[in-house]
This record gives sequence, structure tokens and C-alpha cells, in this order.
Amino acid sequence: SVVLADDDYATIVGAIREGRRIYDNVRKFILFLLRSNFDEILFISTTLLLGFPLPYHPVHLLWINLMTDSLPALALGMEPEEEDIMHRPPRPAAEHPLSGEWLRLAVATLLSFLIAFLYYVWLLRIGDPVEEARSDVVMLAIMFELFMALGSRSRLPIWNIGLFSNRWMLGAIALTAALQVVVLYTPLGSFLHLVPLTLIEWGEILLLSSLGFLIFELWKFFSLKKTTA
Repeated sequence: SVVLADDDYATIVGAIREGRRIYDNVRKFILFLLRSNFDEILFISTTLLLGFPLPYHPVHLLWINLMTDSLPALALGMEPEEEDIMHRPPRPAAEHPLSGEWLRLAVATLLSFLIAFLYYVWLLRIGDPVEEARSDVVMLAIMFELFMALGSRSRLPIWNIGLFSNRWMLGAIALTAALQVVVLYTPLGSFLHLVPLTLIEWGEILLLSSLGFLIFELWKFFSLKKTTA
């Protein structure tokens, strides 16, 4: 049952709008966390099965999760309502938060895993020391998830909702990226078993980590174009 303290129609509409926004943001939060963690399990399992050195130290996993599952994930809760929020039909009561997202979740997991795995194997094949290769894939994992956080803001492409419409997200990404620079180029890196990266390595990491974001933004664009055709 529902008790109405205020039966003004505008209040009811406002409550529905806010409820839908909260549900949307909780859904985005859940999807982002799932997209960001399954790949790590695949990556570690595959490297071990194929006899490669372990790609992460335990402290690396803690650092990756601390950096990506905190500020960027929380910033998704500050996402403003989407334009069509009050034009959608009522959501079925039995609908699961992941309904319609299983394919995207699987693609995101496999894409992140393949990029990290192939990059790691390539680094080892060209003779990079293991600690340097580990530092590369740790930074790759963090940057990949930061791009995914940006792409998790909406079912619409980023250019439809505006890059600056959620300044909390931009602040979270900027602060997280800055922390990586501080850790890599100060004595703090030794505590996390990380070594400084070169500009070329940073270029490789930024290019590879942005691939998932670009693919999913194009996927959104063509899906939107198909539904409006």
C-alpha cells in the first residue's frame, strides 16, 4: 500500500521521476561493477592454465578494485535523469535489473579479457621484464574500467547526453587517473610492486583501454538508429 502525504499531481509525477532516476542509476552501478570484474577472473585463470607468470599480485587486484569500484562507481549514482525517463512504459514488476543486458555484459567481459591477455603475452614475448608487464596490465585494467564507467552512464551515446552533464564522473576519473601517476612515479609504487611507465607504454595503454568505450558507443549509436528508423 502507498500513503500519500501530498495528493498534488505534480508531487506524484516528481516522485515517479525521481524513483525512475534512482532505479536507472542503481542498474548502471550494478552493470558497471559486473562488467569490470569478471574479466579479471578470466585473465588470471587463462594465464595460469597456459603457464604464463601470474599477471597480478594480490595487492594489484586490491588496488584495481579500490580505484575503479569506488569513486567512478559512486559517480554513476549522481547521474542526472535521462530525457526519455517519463516517456517509457511502466517497468514490469518482475523485471530483473540485468534484463536485456546479458549480451553487452558478455561482450564487455570478453573484450576486456582479450585486450589484457593479448597485451600481456605480447609484452612478455618482446622481452619486457615481468614486473614491467604487470605494471602495464594493471594500468590497462584501471584505464579500461575508467572508460567503461564513462560509457556506463547511459544507454544513449555519450554525445547525446553530453560529456559534461555529470561533473562528478569527470572528477572521479580525473582524480583516479592522477592517483595512478602519483603512485607510479613516487616511492609509493614500490609498495604496490609497480614500476614507472614510458610515454610509449602510456600511449599503448590509452589506445587499448579506449577500444571498449569506442565499440560500445558505436553499438549504442547503431542500436538507437535502428529503433528510430
